[in-house]
Amino acid sequence: MIKIHLTDSERQLQEATSKFVRETLNPLEARILASRSVENSKIALIRQDAATLGILAPNIPKKFDGNQRSFPEICIISEGLGKALPVLRQICQSPPRILCLMNDKFIEQYLKPCAEGKKACAVVWDDAHSTSDGIDFPTTAELHGDNWIIDGGTYLVENGSNCDFFVVFASVEDESGSQPAAFVVDRQSPGVHFSDDGKALKPGGITLFRIGL
Repeated sequence: MIKIHLTDSERQLQEATSKFVRETLNPLEARILASRSVENSKIALIRQDAATLGILAPNIPKKFDGNQRSFPEICIISEGLGKALPVLRQICQSPPRILCLMNDKFIEQYLKPCAEGKKACAVVWDDAHSTSDGIDFPTTAELHGDNWIIDGGTYLVENGSNCDFFVVFASVEDESGSQPAAFVVDRQSPGVHFSDDGKALKPGGITLFRIGL
């Protein structure tokens, strides 16, 4: 057996995460499984509490309003949240770090609100396949004037029912051929549609939300 020795600050983080799960998340589980849904007001409170405790967005640098934790601390948070129902873990999940690469306008509009618990994001990608030139996504994006038109299929997305926007991976064509790219897509963007699957939890409290592009 491997014994892991925690520092005092890591032990405090472990205790704070365990308390958050025990006192905030676990009491909601029976009602969530019975109703097969999560109230929006509860989702907002959970995110705000997690942000206040410093366990939300531990992978995001402080300059972007994240909680910027070390790798061992991120593992401690993940291990603690693992004791909650999957849908509740999804509500507390960290924003994808790729959002840190956006321009200043998008960081203010999307990343910082995510790190503060005011917005949530879900990642959308289909089955990419590797080629000798790199990775190719069946979903494509073409620039028409000032707008990108994304053409894809229908995908199952974790946390899709609780998110405010999506990060969509697609292939774009340039002089060197097909290249992978990521796009931020607002939930209310024209052409984005959802099935009824996202309105209810699956057995075990897992949300798989169907999005069409």
